[in-house]
Amino acid sequence: MIFEPIYFESSYRNFGYLIGNRSSGEAIIVDPFRADEVEAALERLKVRLIGIVTPTAIGTTLAETMLWSKRTTVESWPMKTLKPPAKQTS
Repeated sequence: MIFEPIYFESSYRNFGYLIGNRSSGEAIIVDPFRADEVEAALERLKVRLIGIVTPTAIGTTLAETMLWSKRTTVESWPMKTLKPPAKQTS
């Protein structure tokens, strides 16, 4: 299991989170900000990006996600589209 916080030096002072699986060599990024810093972490951890989760609609995050979608072949999921599993009734 990989859980790698990535601090993006900016006036927003935000973190992105790389979550992945060493066995499969796959990872997703939550709330990306700068593609070059994410790419460096992917290379260092020897994993490939398979998805992007955007928890906010802030323009910078959305713009960066759009940039990623053009630079890579990964899927992008806005957090609001992720739904919790249905509750089981007995």
